[in-house]
Amino acid sequence: MMLRVNLWVLLIMCALASRVLVAEPPSWVDARPQRVNGEYQIPIHVGPYATVIECESNLHPIVQATIDDYVEQLIGPKARGHVRLPWSYVEQNVIRERFQETRLFQLTSSQQSEMVTLHLLLSFNQETNALIRQLWRQVVGLQRLKNIGLGLLTTVWIMAVAWGYLRLDLRTQGRYRWRLRTAAVILLAAPFLAAGFFVFW
Repeated sequence: MMLRVNLWVLLIMCALASRVLVAEPPSWVDARPQRVNGEYQIPIHVGPYATVIECESNLHPIVQATIDDYVEQLIGPKARGHVRLPWSYVEQNVIRERFQETRLFQLTSSQQSEMVTLHLLLSFNQETNALIRQLWRQVVGLQRLKNIGLGLLTTVWIMAVAWGYLRLDLRTQGRYRWRLRTAAVILLAAPFLAAGFFVFW
């Protein structure tokens, strides 16, 4: 009698262990992006790969691409790719849940192998939205400062070239006026040509 009870206990423990090993994915894994309790939730999937380490190494770019998509929805296309949340903040506040799935994949007609897929649930709440808008305002402010600085630098350069041209023209009493004008035009155009070279090449 005691032996039979022990066998039943052993069978029950094996059944429970097998259920733990092949745990069902949570419901959010196959869900569509949606708003839940005031937060916008997006499930993403990394893999399948042969190991968890490969999943982790490919995690960052996939998460960042999803954040870029969300930033575009929140602010607009002009903000896409310009807002970078600190990775520590993303790990603590944006990645809400993780689920590691291991299952057999048919690699060839005669070969199977266990592969790992890492599922993550990203969640964007009002605090994260406020941080994204703040970072975007900083980007816009820096861009405006760059534009103002470039405008001032351009003005100073034009004035310096014009002053040099007039000074030399007066000294030479107009004898080399056309040569000086050609040199002035070249000097005025040189910074823009150099900038275009570095931008398009």
